[in-house]
Amino acid sequence: IGQLKGQLYALPGADARLKIATRKYELNEEINNYLMEKLYEARIAVESDQVDKYVVDVARQAGLGASLQIVTGQSHTVLAACDVTLIASGTATLEAALFKRPMVIAYNMNWLSWQIMRRKKLQPWVGLPNILCRDFVVPELLQDAATPQALAAAVLDWFHALDHDAARMAALHHRFTALHESLRRDTPQLAADAIQKVLADPRA
Repeated sequence: IGQLKGQLYALPGADARLKIATRKYELNEEINNYLMEKLYEARIAVESDQVDKYVVDVARQAGLGASLQIVTGQSHTVLAACDVTLIASGTATLEAALFKRPMVIAYNMNWLSWQIMRRKKLQPWVGLPNILCRDFVVPELLQDAATPQALAAAVLDWFHALDHDAARMAALHHRFTALHESLRRDTPQLAADAIQKVLADPRA
């Protein structure tokens, strides 16, 4: 995918609920058609836990054809190669942030669960990068807002920024770099300290 101008990585996330690559939702040709109208050299890679007949058939039926590549077990490789990622909320969003990739976060959950969570009003963000930065650094499209048109438009907005808004891209890279640095830990030393505390505890 590195040879084409526009590279979009669609990563479903751990629970695989992203609308364009799951068993619950069909690959939606509207996203592809909208992108192809605006971005003639786009290439889409979809990460799937299992490349089975269902995924292949749905991709073919959606008319994605040669523009789509299904990838298994290479999420970090594709994240490193892509320009933009369309991604389901979850730990995958943090991975994308650590690769400093612009992203559009999408999520669609059970209606009743959504109503319960929304009423709790725990925090305004869903994606881990936004939660950790405590700001809407990247867009989140949730539930009914995650339409094919809205997802495609948000992705195209990042592609436009890549070509025409260097300041915005630099700001995003700066935020994700700062986030990365804040998460760095001396894991071996922390583990050794924890073990030492347990061994020193007379109750152990």
